[in-house]
Order: sequence, then structure tokens, then C-alpha cells
Amino acid sequence: MITLSPALFVGFVGCSKVRLSETFQRVETVSAESPFYLTAPEPLEGPRRFVFFIDMSFSMVSEPCATDVDGIMPAVPGAPCAQDKGVDPMAHRLDAVSTWLNQIENQFKRDADVMIALVPFTGGVYETRREVQDPPVSFVDLSQARDQLVKLRDEHQKDLSASRSAGANQYMGTSVPARKLQLLSELLLKNMKEIQAQGKLHATSYRVVALTDGVPTPIKENFQTAFELRECPLTCLTDTTACNKACSADLNKLKDYWGEPDENTIEAISQSFSTLLNLPLILGEGRVQLDLIQLHPENMPQEDLLPDRNYLTALSGRLPELKSYVLNSEKVPFDIISSQPGVENVKLVEMYALNLHVRLDEFERLSIDSDADGLFDYQEEKFGTDPLNPRSGNGKCLDIIAVKQEYAGICARPLQPNDCDPELDVDGDGLNQCEEIILGLSPLDFDTDNDGIPDGLEVIYSHFLRKDDSVEDSNSDGLSNLRNFAQNLMPHHDVGALKPEYKTVLSRKRLGTKNETRDDGTQVQVEGYDVTLDSAPVKDLLFTVAPKTPKLFRSSRKGAEDLIARGDQLLGVTLDGGNRLLILARISEATSNNRMLWSLHTIPTPTNDQFQNLKIDISKLRYIPVRDPIESVDAFKRGFK
Repeated sequence: MITLSPALFVGFVGCSKVRLSETFQRVETVSAESPFYLTAPEPLEGPRRFVFFIDMSFSMVSEPCATDVDGIMPAVPGAPCAQDKGVDPMAHRLDAVSTWLNQIENQFKRDADVMIALVPFTGGVYETRREVQDPPVSFVDLSQARDQLVKLRDEHQKDLSASRSAGANQYMGTSVPARKLQLLSELLLKNMKEIQAQGKLHATSYRVVALTDGVPTPIKENFQTAFELRECPLTCLTDTTACNKACSADLNKLKDYWGEPDENTIEAISQSFSTLLNLPLILGEGRVQLDLIQLHPENMPQEDLLPDRNYLTALSGRLPELKSYVLNSEKVPFDIISSQPGVENVKLVEMYALNLHVRLDEFERLSIDSDADGLFDYQEEKFGTDPLNPRSGNGKCLDIIAVKQEYAGICARPLQPNDCDPELDVDGDGLNQCEEIILGLSPLDFDTDNDGIPDGLEVIYSHFLRKDDSVEDSNSDGLSNLRNFAQNLMPHHDVGALKPEYKTVLSRKRLGTKNETRDDGTQVQVEGYDVTLDSAPVKDLLFTVAPKTPKLFRSSRKGAEDLIARGDQLLGVTLDGGNRLLILARISEATSNNRMLWSLHTIPTPTNDQFQNLKIDISKLRYIPVRDPIESVDAFKRGFK
């Protein structure tokens, strides 16, 4: 949470560049055509990539033997393993992939840019053989993906028959996903670069679905058990000089068959999955969503579901782009693409009217922030920062971040090669890449904590950055923090005790819906609202020079098409010395796309009057290209309150 200590808020000092005015005037604006209905967003037309990362280890068909890995080492005498308790003997994971391929076929036209990768994995010598026998990891069309799925079903059936046959070997089932995850990362990065060269990566989505029991085998304990059976010293595992010739040969054989144990730790595998999600950071655009599916937990020992033994459990909840599910029947836990026919529903979830230039300070005084950087002008004079430059130092940090003691050093440090990029704002939340990293936020998420407040505005208005505090009431005034924000206030301000002119007040009346038809023939149902800005504080700002607006790009390419227009910058300012009243709306598009959108409309206010009774023409709200990966059904159902 970015909060300034009371010591930072001092009495208003003389500022030659600004003045306050207390006059008011009634202003009304209404457009001539349908001013009260949302406009339909453009349909998603970018390339789609689907990846199915499928566990094909022997543990899918047979209960693992703790001392035997794919028949290489003998089991403990007198402790046979059951051979009919595999995690997924019915191959429900393959049924799920088949269902999803059908959904993809039903949703997209034949000429759509849709490609699929089926990536099976096992481990050890079996993985080595698979890499020789199987086609390389690659994206293929739907028909080829179906052919690959048939081969995986045949493989599963052969493993199942082998596990049930008389005298069958008792296998642990090597499961070493790290190698295939590395190949998958290389595939995605290569494909992203190809699509970026076509100028389409910003509209491309990658969805990776991992279906596995989440248990890596072998691990170091299995090596230790094998060495005890061979009567080899355990120190040989970490110090090869402690091995005799026979034990050294055994160790090399085990590594050849099983792989390196250090590659199969929970942390190493978790990092490999995180690498997939972070690929868009390398290129500055694109999106990867990861779905982790725990296969049949009821068929597994409870200890195998703990975070220190299961990488799915360990990864659960780490990142907003990562979703966790359970598959315990032939029914899929989610639709990979909605197959619901009919009309798209475009609904208003939240709407805010904000003036970043004029806000209440810590002591409930209406104060001016000329450059909209979170520091009021009188604070800028105290700290020696420039009130007309939001990033006064080396351009790395907003002034409100740079003056904080815990961030001052890193913000002042000169940029180094391969350092963060202060001109890159991939998610469009107003914070550059450096600020996102320093504050521990996601550079790929417009609203990291999913509380309905964009990250950049959480910094300006002193909200929790990594915690959803939307329903909390920090000052116990009966209104949530989100409602405070909606009125241009910080969480600690007592709304009921404030003068009306100190806050923004929106009144709205839902008018119903109307249908629109896109150029491609799809039907879109949009909501209508009669919205009035009853009041908003607007003060006359007199500049000797125009405020500086930073140059920000959506992509590391930094082409002209990647430049975020001044009017689309969330923390932007006007050039005419006036206020910038920001009308910001959060909009859901439900049914086939299930995406969260943001739109804005800015009203430059060069006058010294407060707005009163201003009709907001919501048809003028324009969608801005931001990244808000929320897919919460509750958000779609909630609507505008």
C-alpha cells in the first residue's frame, strides 16, 4: 500500500504556478445520437493458440511403487505394489482434450488462425525415447491434433494392458515435466516472435492446459532408496569422489534412465510453469493463460496433494493468469471456448468520475496535483520535485513512489543494460515496467489485485496494491473503499462528513438494453444508462509551462502503432493548463468472449468552475487496449451498482 506518512502533509505553501478558485457554474452536454447506450466493442479477431500438456507417465494406469522407477530397480522384497489403482486409468484426461477440440471446432470458422499443440510428457528414458519417436513439439491444425490424440489413446491402452498382465513389472512411472516445459516455452516464444512480426501479437491469446497428477518422480528420496538397495553410500549422490566404481556406474545408469533429480524438484517445476506465463514480458505483448488440472485426487494418497510434494498445489493461487481445477470424471471442469449461441452481453460493471489534479489531501483539504503524479504541488515543493513532471528524477518512478524511503534508492539508481524499461506500459495501467517491478505488481495486469481499481490509480489514491480491499471499509464510515475511490477520495476520507464540492458524485438510471449488429453479423446486446455527474471539484490551474507527459509504449517494439496516445494514458494531463476529468468505465462482455474491458472519456476543463449536473454521454466512452485478465463469472453477473 502506498501511503504517505503524516509528516509528508504540511501546510499549503506559496506556489506561484497554481491558484484555487471557488466559483461554480451549471454545465450540460448531450450528444445528438443515442447518448445513453454503450457502444459494442470490436470482436476478438487475433490468432488463438491452445496447448494441452498431458501426463502420460505410468502412474496414470498403475499405483506407483516407491522403490521402483519404470522397472529399472527391483522393488523391496515382500512389499508388492497394487497394480489396479492408477490415477487416471479411464483416460478422462484424454476425453477432456477431445471435448475441448470439439468446442474449438464448433466455435471457430475454418479459415480462423487457430492452432493446437498436444504435448505429452513422461520422464527419464521413456521421455528420451518419446523425443525420438514422436514428432517435435509444434503447433498443428485441428485435424492433426485429433490424429495425435488417437495415438495417445493407443499408448494409454497399451500401458493399461501391460499393468494388468500377469507378472507385469511394478512401475513407479517417471514423471519429469521440466524438459517438455522447456521445449514448450521455446515453442511459444518462437511462435510469439513470428506473430509479432505480423503485428498481431497484441491480439493473440495462448491458453495452456496442464492435465497431470502433479507429483514428480523420481525425487532425491528415490535415488537414496535405490542406493540403499545397492548398498552404496548416500554421500555418493552429492559427492562423486565418495563413489566406488560400481556405485558410480549405478548412479550414471540411474541418471540416464531417470534424469537429474535436481530438475524434478517442486520449485524447479514451478519455475518452469512461471516461465511460460512470463513470456509476454520478453516481447512486451501477448498473453498466456495457464490452467492447472489436478487429475483424480481421490485416487491419490493425501500426502501427494501437499505443496511440498505436488507442484499443482504449490502453484495454486500464485498468479492471476493461473487457474486451478479438478478433473474426476469424463465431464470437463470448464469450457475452453464458450459454445453458447446467441447475443453477446455488454454490461457496465463500474463507472468512475475522477479528477487526478484536484483531490482531498490527508487533512481533507482540497489541494492541487498539477502533473497528476500522486504528490500535491505543496509536497513537490517540500521534496524538491518538479510539480510539472510526474517523474522528476531519471524518468523511472512517479514522484509519489520516488519520495518513499523504501523506494528512493532503487528509483534513483541509474538504469543499467537489460534493466527495466521506463517507457513500457504493456497493461496500460499508467505504471511503467520499472514501477510495476518495484511495487511487486504484475506488468501484464491492469488491475493486479482484481478489486476494480487500476494499478496506477491505486498508487495515486493510496489503496492496497496487492490486496482486494474493494469491500473493506478502512475508516468505518459505512462505505467501502471502492465507493470512496468512485468519489475521487482516498480510503480514509469520511464521505458523509465532506462538503459536496469536495467529491465527485455520479447518479445513474438504468434504461434497459438494445441490440446492435456488428459488421460480421454477430448480435450484441448493450446496456443503457442515464448518467449525470452531479458534482466534481475542478480548480483553475495556471502553468508557466505545460506539464510534461511521459512517452509510454504498449510493446517493446516501440513502433508508432505501439505508442499510447496522450488521451489513452490513464495518468495523463492536458496541454492547455486545465483539469482533465477522467470518466472511466469497467465493462464486461459475457457469453463467447468472457472478457473484461475498460473504456474512458476525458473532458478537458480549462475553466475555473466546478462541474454540476453534467450529462455523461456514455456512447463517447472509447475502449482502450489494456490487459485485465479477470474471468470472474461473479463480475459478469454483478453489473453496475
